[in-house]
Amino acid sequence: MGKTAWVKPAVAAAALTAAFAAVGATTAPASATTVASEQSCLATKKFGRTSSGSRIEFTPCVKTDGKVIALDPGVACFAYGISRVHRLKDCRATGAWSLYKDGERVASSSSKDAKYPGPGTYTLTADLQGSGSWRLSDSRNRSGSVQVSAGGSMEGTITLTDSVRTPSNSDSRKRIRSSR
Repeated sequence: MGKTAWVKPAVAAAALTAAFAAVGATTAPASATTVASEQSCLATKKFGRTSSGSRIEFTPCVKTDGKVIALDPGVACFAYGISRVHRLKDCRATGAWSLYKDGERVASSSSKDAKYPGPGTYTLTADLQGSGSWRLSDSRNRSGSVQVSAGGSMEGTITLTDSVRTPSNSDSRKRIRSSR
């Protein structure tokens, strides 16, 4: 019988934070060990669309656990190669975002600690860039690489209803453990 490998929760949380960072998502340290209890997304927007179907799509979602707030860029890359459009496995996003309530910026990607400002209707602005590449091959031994890069600005209204939760002592301990 094989051995089962166990991963400490703090190690798994650090890996998730690194994965979010790889796609350009901005999270505060406390969110690494908690699960988002609410999210609100803008409609999908396509950039760099060509006649062959190559494009990058963003569906940005603001997520919160009631304590911190983060943006998941929701990026998907598509490129034409070997007779059809493929969804690329290696797709990354970078960029900046800001969240406004009544014209005042309440959170952004440049904030060191993006605390959740509370329930309400917000305007989300995001300037996102995406890029993707993939090496393709088919059953007829044809191969090649496809790449796509595009981006732009998005703006829309989102509504969050989750109440503000105050961090507990256990959250502080989790934050300390996950930062190691």
